[in-house]
Amino acid sequence: MRRIGTGEMAARAQARFAHDPRFDDTLAMEKGNGLLLYEMVAPHEQPQLGYYAEWARIAPHDQRRSVYTLSVKRGRRWEMADFEGTLEQCLDELKRYLR
Repeated sequence: MRRIGTGEMAARAQARFAHDPRFDDTLAMEKGNGLLLYEMVAPHEQPQLGYYAEWARIAPHDQRRSVYTLSVKRGRRWEMADFEGTLEQCLDELKRYLR
């Protein structure tokens, strides 16, 4: 996993997936007070033409209790994953949404 910036949430996501090769082409970036995850899209399996597309977002639901919600991008719309928990629990839940 790669990340942009030095934010704590992106660092925690990077540490969580450091040993999982399924997340090697994932990019994490903090935006506002949430975390956006991007996936590498390579048209016709040509990595030189690849770009990053929004894939998932983790947003705070209740910052006092460190509860976050998870959303996954479906086409052009964000779809709530009907899941909330700690940041690490949301990151673990993302494994179900791998393409």
